[in-house]
Amino acid sequence: MKSYPLALKIFFERFNLKQILFKTPAQNIGAIRVKEKLKIRCTGEEIIGFSVIKDGTLAKTFALTRAEADALN
Repeated sequence: MKSYPLALKIFFERFNLKQILFKTPAQNIGAIRVKEKLKIRCTGEEIIGFSVIKDGTLAKTFALTRAEADALN
């Protein structure tokens, strides 16, 4: 599970991000579990639809700040 936090830190640095917002389709249980294990903050649910995601798809939303990413194990 070390590669996920490392990738997040690279994104924060490379793109000078303050926060990353995740919209993970509810049926993608594996991706949701990874975020939960890393204790990435769940901010709720919303209906999404874009490019390869069918309109009307339920997604769990997560948010991570740069400081929170730095604290990930």
